Amino acid sequence: MDNNLTVGSSNLTLPGGTALAAGKIYNISRSAASVPTGALSGEFSVSGTKKVYFSKGNLQATTANLGSTWTWAFAANQWDYIGGRSNGGSEPQTGNNFINGNGTVSANGTVDLFGWSTSATTYGMNNSTSPLDYSGDFVDWGATIGTGWRTLTSDEWTYVFSTRTTGGTVFGTAPARYAHATINTDGTGVNGMILFPDGVDIASTEVTTAGTVNGNSAWATKCTTAQWSALAAKGCVFLPAAGFRYNGGTSVDLAGSYGPYWSSSPNDLGATEVGFTSGNLYLAYYDTRNHGNSVRLVRDVE
Repeated sequence: MDNNLTVGSSNLTLPGGTALAAGKIYNISRSAASVPTGALSGEFSVSGTKKVYFSKGNLQATTANLGSTWTWAFAANQWDYIGGRSNGGSEPQTGNNFINGNGTVSANGTVDLFGWSTSATTYGMNNSTSPLDYSGDFVDWGATIGTGWRTLTSDEWTYVFSTRTTGGTVFGTAPARYAHATINTDGTGVNGMILFPDGVDIASTEVTTAGTVNGNSAWATKCTTAQWSALAAKGCVFLPAAGFRYNGGTSVDLAGSYGPYWSSSPNDLGATEVGFTSGNLYLAYYDTRNHGNSVRLVRDVE
């Protein structure tokens, strides 16, 4: 908001140290909000009055002493996830997603699939198959990173995917909210969901294949690494289909084909997530708290 300010007979010094001379009229402009460290530049409406920034990657926890202490961070890239299978599937186990106790692991490394977080489960790092062992009030994963970070509620996830009037047009569709996609197609190729920020315009010529927007498709939107870098610079978010952890926390399945992400909202003995496959989107979806799902944090736009 811009406001005209008239300085009277005495000089006025602003808190930042800028002196305004008496007898002159100044136009004062509010500067745009700065993007917090660790956040992407895109702004996403999560209600009629609130917007957020998404973190630059999924939440990860790393240990070098079998879980006695943990270092928390965001994945280096939006498309990064640990992945792998341990139940006889064809995909190799590519990282340490085996959790064999409350916060302990059988081998040092990094994990990124967490049971629902309560004070009893060390931010969801537990291998119990019983949802009862995950009872209690939610403890936000945001506390692992620092002040201001938090987990979206179920209603906020739903607003992002199905309610926003974004003010932007993508591949000729407005409002444009999301698209099932495969990015980095010139490399390994990663399946997941692109979220388009408020106010962004993207032409079909900016990707290799322009798929369905705001609807289900078999990862139909395709883009190279360079094309994705350009979309990310516009503030787009990518949620990789990182699979989930089950069977007491030690088995990982559906990496690359299913992407469940926790909300902060409890649901009886379970909790609520948003999830997606190649042809479906599940909003306000019930899941048992002992499943290990991805976590993507946000910060409120001030």
